[in-house]
Amino acid sequence: MSREPNRPHQGQDPKPGTANTTPAAAAGVPQRREDAPAGRRAGLVSTSTSVTLVAKDARLKRMKRGLLTASRLIQEDAQRGGFRYRVAMLTLTYRPETPWNSRHVTHLIRAIREYLRRRGFKFRYAWVLETTKAGKPHYHLLLWLPRGLTLPKPDKRGWWPHGHTRIEWARNALGYLAKYASKGFEHGLPRGARLYGCGGLSLRSRLEKTWWLAPSWVREQLSIEDRPARAPGGGWISRRTGEWFPSPWRLVARAANWSWCRFERVPVPVTRALSAMGGTPTPLEGAS
Repeated sequence: MSREPNRPHQGQDPKPGTANTTPAAAAGVPQRREDAPAGRRAGLVSTSTSVTLVAKDARLKRMKRGLLTASRLIQEDAQRGGFRYRVAMLTLTYRPETPWNSRHVTHLIRAIREYLRRRGFKFRYAWVLETTKAGKPHYHLLLWLPRGLTLPKPDKRGWWPHGHTRIEWARNALGYLAKYASKGFEHGLPRGARLYGCGGLSLRSRLEKTWWLAPSWVREQLSIEDRPARAPGGGWISRRTGEWFPSPWRLVARAANWSWCRFERVPVPVTRALSAMGGTPTPLEGAS
């Protein structure tokens, strides 16, 4: 397969004046790879560079990438299936005296999913967690709802008894999420809190989302159809072929609390040894 020309790297904004720049691309949303790279030839990766990763910054970057990619794929799934929808923006806040719990947003999502299921609709959503200056969490959700259906207010319905809710229609759904994903969590996060979540993706879109979240060196060698996954003991594996790929990066220094890590790129033979995980790779069912 051939690589698409002039495609910005993951997380990199398109160059000003680039032809066919979409609103999603302008918001920094990773675009669909119709022709994923087929992989490099076996050889040596000889680039000798080093990079220092700050844990907080790396987590924020991964969150933004995962959230915006999932939102784009949800939208594409809906459009491909001929689903006529509107996107609602739902904000969930807590009363000052109510403590945060990770199960609160889970219970809300289950309630909305059941509400839509009874009416014959699939639930597609994405959410991001944000904290106020006082460190109080609140949520921003995007809900892909069928045209003609208006969701009742969750606090009035009893789905969110922890505070208040606000619903409004989104004109630019991806831009809305990009705004909050870029804010980060400079005011801290509750222990055990997830930064974002999503649901309603097709199998093909779930595989693409996983591929986008893999390191760049993995995406350069494996396609979406390879179904890359972390291998036991290090490196990555193609679940389609069973081939194993070692990482070209090694840890050379870190903080005692893992707040930062320094990695060095070293010459690594890009071998394609069979995995020791056992079993025969299964075909990509339902991923047409």
